[in-house]
Amino acid sequence: MKNIIEDLSIEDYHYNEPYKSFISATGLKKANDSLKAFKYYLDSKSNQERKIHFDFGNAFELARLAPAEFAKKVVYFDAANRPQPEMTFGSKLNKAYKEDFEAEATAKQQYIINKEGEHSLETIQQMLLSCNSDSTIKALLEKVEYQYSFFWTCPETGLNLKTRPDVSIVTKNNLIDIKTCEDANPRKVANAIRDFGYPTQACMQIDGVQQAGYMSEVDNYFWLFVEKKAPFDAVLYEFSKEDRAIEMAKYRRTLKKVAQAIKTNEYPGYSGEALTQSSPNKYGILTAKIW
Repeated sequence: MKNIIEDLSIEDYHYNEPYKSFISATGLKKANDSLKAFKYYLDSKSNQERKIHFDFGNAFELARLAPAEFAKKVVYFDAANRPQPEMTFGSKLNKAYKEDFEAEATAKQQYIINKEGEHSLETIQQMLLSCNSDSTIKALLEKVEYQYSFFWTCPETGLNLKTRPDVSIVTKNNLIDIKTCEDANPRKVANAIRDFGYPTQACMQIDGVQQAGYMSEVDNYFWLFVEKKAPFDAVLYEFSKEDRAIEMAKYRRTLKKVAQAIKTNEYPGYSGEALTQSSPNKYGILTAKIW
């Protein structure tokens, strides 16, 4: 199998073999929580099914980076066309209408956005306007290589890994990850970066493009946060090299932890951290942190 695959569908990347069996950032973020969570994720159907609620972010990326693909792959859900417009989607007929629409879109591998209101085409147009109004963002996204998938075997652990950066600009050794959000202010972004494990995902992307031979080095890594509600602000945040060094060390420790778990078939939960405390507890009792 090739290390670098261009235009591999996101459905094949996530849900079909041989690509499905490679460990992604989603799985590795579970391992950051606990190995038990990682094992549950691997065995669960939750990582085998398309998640409709991710469609808007994917649709926005296509609108900005691949407009022709957007026209083919995005469909509009019109709530006004439900069989009982005077009732909510709690009604049996309206619920069936929505489920049938989603099932058809899933079968055709299409993304769903609303025809009107929140998470609609109008929302995407406002978000695009903000991106194009910022000269730095516009310049960074002017020449991109999009929809590349990377597969490699970690030389330290032997794990088969995969990543799929949103945007890469190989000529300038930049990676940019696009995140749609409710609020792009620095405090909320800092919380999102921590809560959603974005550094782990970023480290995996950096590692992947280098291991696959796509870039010899990643000079700059940026997160582009774009608000999906007014005022639709678009803000670039740099993943500094100092923070990258710290997070890359954590990423490699997690890889080693996962490799050891797979080798021994032992996947401890949170209590496994008891042995790593300043005062290790052999009974698996953690010391409560009072914040």
